[in-house]
Amino acid sequence: MAVPADIEVREIGTDQNGTKIYLLPQLAGRIPAYDPATLSPLQPIILTSPAASSAMNGNTIGVSQVDGEVVIYDAVTGSEQRRSNTGIADGHGPVTHRFATSLDGRLVALAGKRLD
Repeated sequence: MAVPADIEVREIGTDQNGTKIYLLPQLAGRIPAYDPATLSPLQPIILTSPAASSAMNGNTIGVSQVDGEVVIYDAVTGSEQRRSNTGIADGHGPVTHRFATSLDGRLVALAGKRLD
């Protein structure tokens, strides 16, 4: 499987059923997906802003975007489940370097360093 040149992979994950492999990127506008049996590309998850950080937990993909949005996706369907604005892009917080989510995606944790 060739990793697209514009994708810097921070983590690799699968859904709980093992039906999709995801390459979780940093500073990319999409999350590539692959078939684990053939390693053929599947429909990627298209982000509305590049990913600052992302993580998988069970069938949940959480993405902290550089525009301050935190978006939760279903790893099986690739569909958006929830979206929240953190205010980070407005100068109210650090640039996100680490991201974690609960199994149901309802609790997220962000960590980063202020640029002061």
